[in-house]
Amino acid sequence: MNIISVREHPEWADRMIAYFQKHWASEDSMMVYEDCITHCMDAAAPLPQWYVLVDGETIIGCAGLITNDFISRMDLYPWICALYIEEAYRGQAYGSLLLEQAEKDAAKAGYPYAYLCTDHVGYYEKYGYEYIGTGYHPWGETSRIYRTMCEKQGDFLARNGKTRKLLFGTGNAAKLSAMQRRLSTLAVELLGLNELNAEVPEVAEDGCTPLENAEKKAKSYYQAFHMPVFSCDSGLYLDGVPEELQPGVHVRTINGKYLSDEEMLSYYSGLVSEYGSESAAPIGKKALKAQYRNAICLILDETHIYSTMDESMASRPFLMVEKPHSTIRKKGFPLDSLSVDIQTGSYYYDLPETELDEFAIEDGVLKFFQRYL
Repeated sequence: MNIISVREHPEWADRMIAYFQKHWASEDSMMVYEDCITHCMDAAAPLPQWYVLVDGETIIGCAGLITNDFISRMDLYPWICALYIEEAYRGQAYGSLLLEQAEKDAAKAGYPYAYLCTDHVGYYEKYGYEYIGTGYHPWGETSRIYRTMCEKQGDFLARNGKTRKLLFGTGNAAKLSAMQRRLSTLAVELLGLNELNAEVPEVAEDGCTPLENAEKKAKSYYQAFHMPVFSCDSGLYLDGVPEELQPGVHVRTINGKYLSDEEMLSYYSGLVSEYGSESAAPIGKKALKAQYRNAICLILDETHIYSTMDESMASRPFLMVEKPHSTIRKKGFPLDSLSVDIQTGSYYYDLPETELDEFAIEDGVLKFFQRYL
């Protein structure tokens, strides 16, 4: 099977015109396809594009990529149109070949999305298309509108020398700085809540899991600021500590009280003193094995919402020790002064900054953004 573009193979023009007319034109609209296909071959603009799918020398299907498919949503473009596969060849996903070609050409022309209108339900969803609403035709009928992402937004922006603003739903300057360093390879300008110069809604972090809290915060900030946003949340779990004393999502809130950095050091140092093991302690008298389980929710727009609490997001296990680091404290990360790397026996604060960022923000987080941005 091969896809032939009339722009690249003008010798196919007459056969293509006849094929589109046969399957898509009425007696009154024959010239629409002839005129459009004829003039696209020498057009300077990237649209329109017309394709046929061939088996040897036999045309078995067709599709187009155009600026508008006679539909009211003229703010959206380009549109994939006139998709057709001969009945004898259906059921073998040949239509997806034409869709993919149109998507590639749309991305090459600088369009991150492509659209189509149809009455079908269930077909285009199989190939990653999402329903986004209803459109209206000049002849009084309506169609379902679908959209697909032709190119990841991050790749699109980087290719065009641009960055996208992305809000990190935190007022913690230390967390923002660590995330900015971790995502520095992506085409994003990362902002924190304190940089918006706007009233920030208070979001009660009363979920039972980190994922519930991350989703709740992201949705609230998106509704407030109407810009791409993500929020994170973590749960801390300590080996050997009774279930009723496990911090979980309430790392800073103990018995209903929100702890300061110094109060957190005192409380968690006390937990290690009571439940820690002497044999596990490379520093001080006792230590507990610990791990953060992390969740993230990213909202790009109303229809592109991604969240996860996958194991790849969890921190690597570490030791929480009884004795804080003697000299270093970083506001917003108090427990790092009690945290020790299992492999090296070094306090987190004695590790290189890049390595500390990897502890704070695991590779799974970076891969999550690489996948969806």
